[in-house]
Amino acid sequence: MPNRIIKDSIRTSKSINAMSDFQFRLWAYLITYVDDYGRGSADPELLKGFVFPRRKGVTEVTIQKTLAELATAGSVILYEVDGEPYLCFPNWSEHQAIRNKVSKYPAPEDGEITIESNCNQLKSNEINCNQMKSIASKCSRNPIQSNPNPESNPNTESRNARSAFRPPTLEEVQAYCKERNSPVDPKQFYDYFSEGNWHDANNRPVRSWKQKLLTWEKYDSVPTRKKAMAPMPKQESREKSAGSLKKDMDWLDEFLAEQAEKEGGA
Repeated sequence: MPNRIIKDSIRTSKSINAMSDFQFRLWAYLITYVDDYGRGSADPELLKGFVFPRRKGVTEVTIQKTLAELATAGSVILYEVDGEPYLCFPNWSEHQAIRNKVSKYPAPEDGEITIESNCNQLKSNEINCNQMKSIASKCSRNPIQSNPNPESNPNTESRNARSAFRPPTLEEVQAYCKERNSPVDPKQFYDYFSEGNWHDANNRPVRSWKQKLLTWEKYDSVPTRKKAMAPMPKQESREKSAGSLKKDMDWLDEFLAEQAEKEGGA
């Protein structure tokens, strides 16, 4: 990740100084973790490895809890796309330089915000509440305002859409890798998950193949798929045991015969 800009105004900012020590630490570390658009994965398991690689005392539960606290305060935005959790920083472009043309992660308006910020608290923390409301409205949080058909429930439709995973074609994977200029071999990625019926290395079903591809980019390696060792058929096992026993008995007979000849010759 490129270097980030942290302004000296954080020393006097009411919102920043209202954070606990760990909230501030996570918030500051996330600035160095997210991409050029201020977005990143909000999966606690990934954040544990990328944000706190040398702090063994930090747990995934603590990270998830603190993320929720930061989102409630409006310091970050938490949202989901295709069932995968993401985060982004509000007003990111006002403070950081954007170099890449394409973000590595989907935008908040492509999904659904998972934790609403407290607007009264946002006002006291010098954060633009109207902008947060605008972002939330793009994510269809209010079915009455955004749904032209009052009889349908967009939240139910959204959940059903996320739960119905459709495996991509090889061409789709190749196009996505080309769009991102990704170092991942699209055919290797496609063959790996196709062979596993689109389950990951831990035999969990894939919910978002794009998120898996991003994980491959970060780890820069092909995970080893766990395979159960097939038990040896009982009949084959018995035959091998009997064969080994016969060899041992034949060797013993030969040894005893040799010893008897030596003693007779003496």
